[in-house]
Amino acid sequence: MLSITSSRSIGLFLILAFPAFLLGCESADDRAAGNAVETAQQPPADERAPEKHVVEVNAFDHAFSAPTEIPSGWITFRLNNERAEEIHELSLARIPKAHSYQTYREEVIGGWETIWDGLRAGEIGLDELDAAVGEHLPEWAFDVEYVNARNLLSPGRTGESILQLEPGTYAMECWVKNAAGDIHISHGMIRELTVTDEDSGASKPQADLTLRLGSDGIVSDGPLGTGTTTIGLMLEADEDDGIVHGDVHLLRMTDETDLAEVARWMDWYDVERGLRAPAPADFLGGYNAYGSMPPDGRAWFTVTIDEPGQYAWIIEGDPEDEPWKVFAVE
Repeated sequence: MLSITSSRSIGLFLILAFPAFLLGCESADDRAAGNAVETAQQPPADERAPEKHVVEVNAFDHAFSAPTEIPSGWITFRLNNERAEEIHELSLARIPKAHSYQTYREEVIGGWETIWDGLRAGEIGLDELDAAVGEHLPEWAFDVEYVNARNLLSPGRTGESILQLEPGTYAMECWVKNAAGDIHISHGMIRELTVTDEDSGASKPQADLTLRLGSDGIVSDGPLGTGTTTIGLMLEADEDDGIVHGDVHLLRMTDETDLAEVARWMDWYDVERGLRAPAPADFLGGYNAYGSMPPDGRAWFTVTIDEPGQYAWIIEGDPEDEPWKVFAVE
């Protein structure tokens, strides 16, 4: 979720089912006939058990339904926000091996909660954040690896993040805030997740559309249409080996959408409005690298567009720079 010097914090949660497959020894003709019968008896796709690499996540106000273990390798996290009334995100933080989830919850998340309380009360100024981080976070907090964040989804929306996970202990979190300004984590949207040594068996994702973020802003290699699209995100490094732009989000536009207000709302450190519910726009998903360049500078996520209309890609930035790109979906 948060960004300060080299530190960032975030969150997520999920449900998983494992299919079983059986292949017998038979002739080609028998196998073809059997496959035809089996295909005819298959239930509709939306009634079948999820594939091993697909993790279903249901968001509530303020909790996630989720398993405690999933395999490693390529994993698709499908966040369903249809049952919640507030905007949510699904984020993952990998905890260093020398520390437990409980220690992470108490020392790292507890430290950020203390910092946020100080900001809200006016006891900590934005120019004092570095000092506050040094005072309230343990040194090992900077060894936490944030592998997914800020795929913002408004109520009624579903989106996916496609990640390659190493085995280990993770925290699943949501750093969005309620209308009162309380972080969703503080209301229970955080839990432990174990990623096992078992591999999911899934392959590297293939993008339907490539989105590039760099010195030229937001550049797409083609139009975005209705339906579900897998976005392949390519991030450009800056001269200091950082990231020029590390996040992007998709919005559905209405006549009332004020993109400058949306850009201001996306600043987590804005005490009065930053990431507070309700959101000033309809968010359909996205990605945030939180300052850590992903492998090969690439990331994947999906977005679903139900109907034609005006949409916009937006990145975090000064509203005066107009960090967005508006386009029409026919």
